[in-house]
Amino acid sequence: MLSLLSGCELLPAQSSAALDQPLPITELRDLNDWLSISTAVSKLSADMAATKLRQLGKPEAGDELFYYGVLNQQLNHREGWIQARDAFRKLSTETAIEPNFKELARIMEAHNQALINWHARHTHLQKELAESVLDRELLERKIEALTQLEATISNRKQQSTAAPEPPPTNQ
Repeated sequence: MLSLLSGCELLPAQSSAALDQPLPITELRDLNDWLSISTAVSKLSADMAATKLRQLGKPEAGDELFYYGVLNQQLNHREGWIQARDAFRKLSTETAIEPNFKELARIMEAHNQALINWHARHTHLQKELAESVLDRELLERKIEALTQLEATISNRKQQSTAAPEPPPTNQ
């Protein structure tokens, strides 16, 4: 989604204003305003986005909720993506929002859900990899122990065949 939105260029005055101070949210005129917000926020570091989130608080609706969602998305961690997904989900069901805005909110919701799913899968794969490495190390230790056991048995057999047998006793 961000790569899609990165093609939307801001006017220089809009770009610097959005990055330097909290975004003054008023009634936005069209979908390009939301895209401009998203593009400006995508240029923020995670720390800058967190600072702006603290300044914003938790809005309930409209343009501020969209801004809240993209800021949370920019945090680049699971909890932020969950907050963003929930914000966009709420926007996509708002009756006062135009259909184009709702569609963008649905796309952003799906994007954040995909990030959440990716994170869960990535975490699961990391766990499986760690378990696999442990299993491999355990198997290597077992193979080494069996090899040593075979060598010990072989040495004992060689020692018993190499040792002369005592002569038979005549009685």
